[in-house]
Amino acid sequence: MKKVASVVLTSFICLSVLSACGGNKNEAESPSASASPSATQQASESAAQPEAQGDTIKLTAFGFKAGAEIGAMDELNAKFEAENPGITVEYEGKPGAEYVALAKTRFASGDAADIVMMHPGAEIAPYAEAGQIVDLTNEPWASEIADKAKEVTTFDGKLYALPNDMAALAVFYNKKIFGDLGIETPRKWDDLVAAAEKIKASGVIPFSMTNNDGSGAKLALYSMAPSWIYAADQDFDNRLNKGEAKFNGTWNDMLTAFFDLDKKGYFTPQTVGVTYESAMKDFQTGKAAMMVWGNWEYANIKKAAPELDFAMFNLPSKNGDVWASAAVGTTWSVNAKSKNLDAAKKYIAFWAKAENQEIWDKSQSAFATNKNAKPDLEPGLKEIGDAIAAGHFWNFLDQGWKVTAVADKMGPNSQGILGGQINVEQFLQDMDKENAAGLSK
Repeated sequence: MKKVASVVLTSFICLSVLSACGGNKNEAESPSASASPSATQQASESAAQPEAQGDTIKLTAFGFKAGAEIGAMDELNAKFEAENPGITVEYEGKPGAEYVALAKTRFASGDAADIVMMHPGAEIAPYAEAGQIVDLTNEPWASEIADKAKEVTTFDGKLYALPNDMAALAVFYNKKIFGDLGIETPRKWDDLVAAAEKIKASGVIPFSMTNNDGSGAKLALYSMAPSWIYAADQDFDNRLNKGEAKFNGTWNDMLTAFFDLDKKGYFTPQTVGVTYESAMKDFQTGKAAMMVWGNWEYANIKKAAPELDFAMFNLPSKNGDVWASAAVGTTWSVNAKSKNLDAAKKYIAFWAKAENQEIWDKSQSAFATNKNAKPDLEPGLKEIGDAIAAGHFWNFLDQGWKVTAVADKMGPNSQGILGGQINVEQFLQDMDKENAAGLSK
């Protein structure tokens, strides 16, 4: 039986790095589990009759998409209402930690919305365990959703949320610089190194890299691992979670290859002091040719640098595996105490449809979880989208790690290597030590 794991990179991708993911999930505390399963079941059964205002059912939805991040929410809610006469939707969005705190408080007081958007992973598990959200395993749409996307909304073998879209980590690259230097998109690690050397020789920084908090290196390692580790060994996490596998002795080649890029002068100089804002500006202005980051920044780059011709590619392994690093971004769950359960399930089914995911994903520069969806992606995101559609991707790393605190070691340890205080073996031994300590609890 598999429990969902914590969402990866939460603290720095979703708040410190970029707010596009919709909030700091690490600030969440476990929701109230005071209601026993039997009590929750009784409450759900008693709530089976909808609260209607006249002949209209008013569904309430609560999520962490707000302001500029709301995308096609209003458009899709209007479409749902048009297709379901007699049901209206009232959506409330709150950003960041405010959303997390309110969701917890409202579930504890029995005042949660009918439908609740949740961060995948650890945020879902406590609500599922407490019986506060509905088991959606047998819903007709479930078979249309990619299995790997469902892993992070599954608890004890049951599906508790619709994984609604996916975000990806990859390499932004300046197409003009690549074209002027005759560089093709790298398909093997040696190709990437050769490209970086050619870019450096031209006087341009190969990789714009922020590491004042270790985030740039950590993101890059998350981006490398699908091709370098999981394409060949998809059972690694299962063994790691049982204490049967270790990072040291397995991940050494990958880390050595990455940090060699810095030794060869391919990163922004003195990268341990470079902020995200500075690194992004270097990429947007053409001072640097590449930058590893998330696709959610795509629209922001277009807005900030409208003349920049850029796209994204996945980091390859040394033997030519090219997998994407992708993870579920938003999910929809149904409140088990909703008085509008049937209508709420209709709403989830509506969002699961391929045609509606296509609308939503375009507004978010995101990727679909419905296997039949063909979102109208920006041309520069095509390679990432194709890899996800083909199943050649791996979830953000700590979504599969039982001891999620292991991921917290990667940023500081990266700074340690870049600063010359530790080596690759010590980096990985520290992760193994953290994993063993967590498993023993």
